[in-house]
Amino acid sequence: MKNLSFSLLCVLALAVPVRAQNAPVILVVDVGQVFTGSTEAQAEQMKFQSLVEGANKEISDLLEKRQAMITKAQDLQRNVDNTTLTADVRDGYRAQLQKAAADIQSNENDINQLKAQSDDLLSKRRATIVKLQIDKIHDAVGEIAKKHNATLVLNSTQNTAVVFSTPNLDITKEVIDFVNANAPASSGAAAPSGAGAGALTLPGSGPLTIPTAPAGGTAKPAAGTAPAK
Repeated sequence: MKNLSFSLLCVLALAVPVRAQNAPVILVVDVGQVFTGSTEAQAEQMKFQSLVEGANKEISDLLEKRQAMITKAQDLQRNVDNTTLTADVRDGYRAQLQKAAADIQSNENDINQLKAQSDDLLSKRRATIVKLQIDKIHDAVGEIAKKHNATLVLNSTQNTAVVFSTPNLDITKEVIDFVNANAPASSGAAAPSGAGAGALTLPGSGPLTIPTAPAGGTAKPAAGTAPAK
């Protein structure tokens, strides 16, 4: 009986280290925080915001032109309604008013077409930029995971399945440092604070939209510690 007990103890003693050796190493990373902390992603945001502002400027110019045309049409309408003028003069104003109305309609069509084109092009551009940056972040996560012999890395970005993790499992800061250390030299410029008109956001934030507001409006899109050694 004593020999049997001793044998069981030996087996258990050997089993414990084997189990520990095969235990999965699970880490967490906040991809959203890495995206925000990436100097390259923020530099791309500045470039993208310039594109949005350029599109807004084109639309604002057309809106200002439309307002001037409407003001002119209103003046023409008053002349058409002015009974102190002769019929021939009023007919002349009426013809001008009809042309002004056609020009206003054409201008409105141009605005709608430009808004649709800008929305489509900018949305595609943003999706391309975000995908490229997310792919780079995933590559960085892979490199850091290898460094820590991780079996699995979970994304702790808000609204994901990770409910709790201890700080020593969070590699977010380490990934940010890795991403920035490997970013192009031109990515060192700081991005403007706040979301801004052309803020890049993670997928799922909704499509970027161009304003329908009066001239001067802006588009408003929808946006640790290292593991123990």
